[in-house]
Amino acid sequence: MSEQGRTDSPLLAKLPSDIVTALKRKASRDPSSRFPKKLHILLTFLETEPQLQDEFGLGWINDSEFRMNKKIVSEIMGIKLNTLNVNLRDLEFVQLQHDKNGWTRWCRDGFNKYTIFTELENPNYTGPVRPQNPGKIARLSDTKTINIATMLKIGHVSAQEDLNFQEIVKSDFLEITQNEIDMPAEMFIKNAANYFKQPEQTLENAIDVITPILRPQENIVTYDDLFRFLAMFGPKNTVMIKIVSLLRSNNEDTSWLYLDPAQKPLDKDFTGTFDKYLPNCLVLKFKDGNVIRVFNHPLIDAFGTYVVDENNHQFASWEEFFQSFVR
Repeated sequence: MSEQGRTDSPLLAKLPSDIVTALKRKASRDPSSRFPKKLHILLTFLETEPQLQDEFGLGWINDSEFRMNKKIVSEIMGIKLNTLNVNLRDLEFVQLQHDKNGWTRWCRDGFNKYTIFTELENPNYTGPVRPQNPGKIARLSDTKTINIATMLKIGHVSAQEDLNFQEIVKSDFLEITQNEIDMPAEMFIKNAANYFKQPEQTLENAIDVITPILRPQENIVTYDDLFRFLAMFGPKNTVMIKIVSLLRSNNEDTSWLYLDPAQKPLDKDFTGTFDKYLPNCLVLKFKDGNVIRVFNHPLIDAFGTYVVDENNHQFASWEEFFQSFVR
């Protein structure tokens, strides 16, 4: 029996026993017993069994959005529909579509195919807590290794591509910091500008270009800061070209782009920000509630088709993408 003696859903019989056990676990301080974890477990299972998604009322639409039939899901979880609604509201899940035959679309910063943070249980959650000594490098006698656990991922890529990207960021971080621990932000930005600049570009101009984007939260630039930057505009050889391509799109009319995740967008018809936890994902929000997500592929340089939308349409530049639809 579930919440207040509710009868178990017959659909539980189609789930592996470990998932059933997890869903029936009474909520406690253990993060695995909380609503976001249970929801993510179901979504992950149904990603491997797509033929069951309609029956179970749940499924990923893309890397960061999912569709849900709340009536079915509440029955599977053994909770009242009102309890499900309260969980979604208190945990700041965003409904992207009005009810259509019982189905709705949802998203939540930090909740995607690849990542779930237990801190989501806190309504005042503002993001993952940084390590006490962020960005530090641990070196062995003969090899260079960065001992950093990041919660960041890149979206719309394979698992292997994500791993490859992480190794590239580590390598670039070592090159830029020159193996120094806790390099001050000013020195890091100067080194990064020299590292990323185009052959014909002056160092001063490169510094001017990346400073507004690679703005650390503290005086020390961390691994996560560089991860976000390269997810948005990598790989390193054409970082500057990709930045210019996006900024040109931003300047076609009124400025809509917000590169600083801490900056609150103004009330405009159209705004764009990069996702906090899938930082290669540009999230475009419209006043009518429509949301479009488009991705930079940080392993493809600016001379390839590096921009890809949620429907896997590829574009050779940010300008080409923005020319493909009317804002």
